Amino acid sequence: MKNVYCLKNCLVALSLSLASGAASAAAGWTDSTPILEVNQQGTTGVGANLVFIETSVTVNPSGCSYTKGFYFAVNDDRQKRLFAMLLSAQMSGRNVKIYTTGTCHNPWGYAELDGVVVN
Repeated sequence: MKNVYCLKNCLVALSLSLASGAASAAAGWTDSTPILEVNQQGTTGVGANLVFIETSVTVNPSGCSYTKGFYFAVNDDRQKRLFAMLLSAQMSGRNVKIYTTGTCHNPWGYAELDGVVVN
């Protein structure tokens, strides 16, 4: 009976950790990387009004399924500055470090971008 109780508790804990996609997600900075692509999505579809970037990072703390991709919406002045920084870094060939919130875009698995350091 004790083994059945333990098995039930283990199964409940496992199912909760699998159901909670954010359990392994974390905010933090990536390593330094070039920006390979900047993609402004259209006004329809799952990426409507979002900017997506592709990188070659090897360290991404977000836990999202696509480790080399990031996204953000451009809704305010701060996000416009992020967009300008990313474009200038890509055009000048400079590397960036990206701060991610740990939130993942569904269905593509890109990590939400919330800060940039051009280096």
